[in-house]
Amino acid sequence: MSTLVQMVGAGIGITLIPQMAVAIDTRSASVSVARLGDPSPSRMVGMVWRRSNPLAAQLQQISDIVREEGLRLLSEFRGGR
Repeated sequence: MSTLVQMVGAGIGITLIPQMAVAIDTRSASVSVARLGDPSPSRMVGMVWRRSNPLAAQLQQISDIVREEGLRLLSEFRGGR
């Protein structure tokens, strides 16, 4: 993320970064920060590994667990509104 923020500081466009990265990635950059309100933006992420990785089966299991837990948390969050 810091590379993106440095590019913004150099006048090369704008970027979106996660809230958790703002304090660290902008501390030494000459940039302005505008926090986005509701509805909050979201993004989809994924895991990537080499097809030939000997741990491919275990990595797939981890991916499945992360997906299931993410869906559970999202459901709780939406239900709690």
